[in-house]
Amino acid sequence: MGFDLAAWRETAPITAEAALERYRDLAARSPADAVEPELKGFLEELGSAFAGAAAPWSQEPSARGGVVVMSARWSQSDRVHAVVRELARRHGLVCFDPQERQVLHPWVTLSLSDGTRVENPDAARIAAALGSLSRSRYYAILERAEQDYVQVGYAGGFGAVSYALERREGSADRHYRCELPDLARVTRAFEAFAAGEDGWAAGFEWYRVEF
Repeated sequence: MGFDLAAWRETAPITAEAALERYRDLAARSPADAVEPELKGFLEELGSAFAGAAAPWSQEPSARGGVVVMSARWSQSDRVHAVVRELARRHGLVCFDPQERQVLHPWVTLSLSDGTRVENPDAARIAAALGSLSRSRYYAILERAEQDYVQVGYAGGFGAVSYALERREGSADRHYRCELPDLARVTRAFEAFAAGEDGWAAGFEWYRVEF
């Protein structure tokens, strides 16, 4: 038994429903002879990433109609997801998991409690936004997908804890939280998440949030 992933180019955020429709339409087509440059680069790096290792694929990845379709074995799920997500981000491609109906965009969106939204904020914009948090502007969230984000809540006045940092990794049962007394570590976490750095969550004392 296996699972599928897909990657393609989008110019704006796409909903899971729209992504599923696009995936079904494009995946049903025959493999393409001519492959778009960004997809070709993605496929080449994908092949290199698994060179010399036991191939995880139940069907060799291929490009068709502007989308790369990948089918892999469940036993390789964690490894394949990690590699595909990173390569998609690096090549500016949307990564779609049709089983979980999850879209992972190559860009991030920063939202504040006052309604401010910034697409693909740089480190300076992130730092400025977090530095403006207060009792009246009390949270910020940085999203890569609907269920893939990091957020912080301002908790001034509640003892020594000033900020509640949370992260979600795809579903409610993978939602974690920690409390921090200083903004610098919060800012570093947001910047690392935006940059797609591996292991950015290490070094924090997370606990799982029960819903």
